Amino acid sequence: SSVFLGEHFTNYPDDAYAVGLSRNLDAAATLHPLFLDTYFLCQAHLPHIGADQAREANAILAKGAAVMPANYILPFFMSFYLNYYLNDKTASAAMLMTASKIQGAPSWFTHLASMRKAEGGDLVNGLMWLKLMLKTEEDPVVKARYENEIAQFQKALEVQKAILAYHRATGAHPDRL
Repeated sequence: SSVFLGEHFTNYPDDAYAVGLSRNLDAAATLHPLFLDTYFLCQAHLPHIGADQAREANAILAKGAAVMPANYILPFFMSFYLNYYLNDKTASAAMLMTASKIQGAPSWFTHLASMRKAEGGDLVNGLMWLKLMLKTEEDPVVKARYENEIAQFQKALEVQKAILAYHRATGAHPDRL
């Protein structure tokens, strides 16, 4: 795959080599799952081609994550593809939460996962995580940011409750907030 990409032609469409590249990377991950370069090559060249390739990249990255459970970068990549290329905020949040629990993972993984939960419609769970993070945070600047975000989540929950109440009363969603 490295040799193939090194010979990449500028006028060669990405989707023309996607299947072959995916097969090569999958074979490399299967034959030598601990070789980290395979996963970095995969994340750099496969997901941007399209949704199918983003799913394939996540399947390949999952092989690495399974044999290298202390590596938080691979689930981070997977979370990014779920969010950016596949528009699945809920699955992205879950994957990022998994990554955040790995020793050495940056503390902002948990914060980002909370935001993804909210984007996926899970305001209550996102709010819960923010409140837990606020309790353990020592930096006053970060604490202030969390407090502001908690207030925003609470406002969003009020809007969500009002929409649900309107829907229950009328059987339809409001035309405007």
